[in-house]
Formats: sequence, C-alpha cells, structure tokens
Amino acid sequence: MTGFMHIDVNLYRVYNENIGVDTIQGSLTITGEDNKNCTRIIPKINDTSKTLEWIEMMTKRGVKIGKGFITGMKPDIHWTVAEVKVFDTNWTDIVYQDLQVRVTHSLIPHGSNGPATRERITILPWLCGIQEDHETLEMAKGVHYNLSNPVAATLVGRAKWSCGSVATEAHKIITDNKYGREACKVQEDEVVAIFAPKFREMIALERHIFGKNSFFNVMYDTRTADGIRPEPTMDEGNDKG
Repeated sequence: MTGFMHIDVNLYRVYNENIGVDTIQGSLTITGEDNKNCTRIIPKINDTSKTLEWIEMMTKRGVKIGKGFITGMKPDIHWTVAEVKVFDTNWTDIVYQDLQVRVTHSLIPHGSNGPATRERITILPWLCGIQEDHETLEMAKGVHYNLSNPVAATLVGRAKWSCGSVATEAHKIITDNKYGREACKVQEDEVVAIFAPKFREMIALERHIFGKNSFFNVMYDTRTADGIRPEPTMDEGNDKG
C-alpha cells in the first residue's frame, strides 16, 4: 500500500442522488503501521450536510467532480486552506497497531501517508445500511453464503427482525451470556471456514466486472519482482463510472 488520498464513494451521486451516504467503512490492520506507513483521515466530516457544503466549495472554484467509482483527492486542490478554515479540521495521521480496527463514515476522506517504505496488509470491510424494508442493502452483496444463525442473517438483510425465530434467538443471546458466547463462537467458526473460498470468488467477480479498472487486475499487472507495487497511474476520479 502506497500513499493515496480518496473517498470510496462517487461524490457526484452523493450530491445529486444521495447515494452512498448510508454506509460505514473501516480497516482491519494485519501488519502494524508506523509513522512513515500509516492511515490518514480528515476527522469530523461525518455529516452529509458538511459533505454537500464541501462539494459546493470545490465546484465554485472550478474543481470538476468526477463520476468514477471513487473520488481521488489531490493536495491543495480538493482540500485547501479554505476547507481547513471552514470545517476546522485537516488531514490527520493515525498509527494503527496489529489487529486494530478503524470504523468511519463512508464520506470521510481517508488514505495513507507516503510514499510507502514497506508493504502493509489491511482488510477493508464495509458495513452497509439496511433500508426500511428490512431486506435491501445500500449496496448489493458480491457473493452469497448461508448464515445458520437467524440474527446474523438479519444483520445483513437476509431476514426481518419481525420474524419469530429471529426474535427468539435475539432474546436468548441477550438474556443468556453462555448461550450468546456459544452462538457467536459457532458463527465465527463458520465465517472463518468460508471466508477464503468466498474471497477468491469475490476476486474473480471483481476482475471480470471492472476489467482494466479492477483493483486486483491493476495489482497483479503492476506488482514488481520484489513484491512492491509502484505509484498508481489510473485516475480514481474519472468520468467513466
């Protein structure tokens, strides 16, 4: 992972369609960070109204809001002294240790300081909001796998909280600590067992669907003999989304 700054949503659709505002994202640090290789975010921009105000500020000074899958950010173009003054916040480096987790709103700009001096391994999970019908996710799931626990199924939109078996299971988990721990352990073991094959399935789908814009295609095509990828050249904020 090398230096970058971006937002993992399409700001054009955020502004015009309110798409991408009901998600939470994060990162699970596998290899600990240090001052030269760490996460950076702009804190306190976790309100949709602030994001809309920021988009208007950029538009007024002539910054084009791309329609790509994500929005790349460049220093002194997308976040300037004007934004620092208005929102009273700026890029902040945060060093995460092994197995620490970042949980932030999808509209918070984030990235990594750089250039990187070593390779880091990070898992980037997304937590998507379930809509009012209790079934529809903000973003469709990539791959399917069965969840034996009804509460676990409900948390990802596969069942409704009003279902009798869900209510019964939730009551047992909340009122019986031993049962709750055992239920969580069973579900954890199932997820661990299924994760690797489903992750490989997800990689194959992502490479097929996104083609030359695929993260994994770019990663595999640009990795050097020493295992380090060079700085990316593709425009993250292009108009081809």
